[in-house]
Amino acid sequence: MNDDLSPLKKSAIILVLLGEKVSQRVFFHLKDSVVRKLILEMRSIKKFPIPLANSILREFYDVLSEVDELLFQNESFFFHFSKDDEEKRNLLNYARTLDSHLKQR
Repeated sequence: MNDDLSPLKKSAIILVLLGEKVSQRVFFHLKDSVVRKLILEMRSIKKFPIPLANSILREFYDVLSEVDELLFQNESFFFHFSKDDEEKRNLLNYARTLDSHLKQR
């Protein structure tokens, strides 16, 4: 179902699901050109089926659970668009912290 979606589209859906504050924190770690593309993609999303959202969230969680070296090669989500390896690590740490906070709710 979500295999046909581009990394940009998947990333935009994840960011829409996570909300504005989280999106702004993620944007800090990304290249400016990608931020512009993501914002345009996010604006184009009117709605999406709940099963698709669940599937993308599951895939995103699986990526977070991978070993860091695998994540840096992963092109499925916004990690691929980070400015450099340090920003990828920072973004990964932020995403993992966010994930643990969401699990506590």
